[in-house]
Amino acid sequence: MIGGLQRTGTGTDLARVFAHAQRDTGQQVATERFLGGSDARFFGPAGTPAVVFGPGSLRHAHSPNEFVPISELDLATRQVGVVLEQIFQISSLPPM
Repeated sequence: MIGGLQRTGTGTDLARVFAHAQRDTGQQVATERFLGGSDARFFGPAGTPAVVFGPGSLRHAHSPNEFVPISELDLATRQVGVVLEQIFQISSLPPM
């Protein structure tokens, strides 16, 4: 899930990279307003795009039985890898 887009906007490069990562890993693109607490709220007004991203559900966050399924951790890890490749264009670098 990509959250925190109410200030960043879904049309920014950062949001598009995260959406690409979701599609690239077979997940439907999900954007929604993030209703939890996050320092990302300070970035938008300062002109810096921010995306709140991660596995798990807010329904289970900070509760006595908080958990994140391993499958969601695996998916988020793969998606962050895609994001990093896109941002840093790792695939276009020459071999070491």
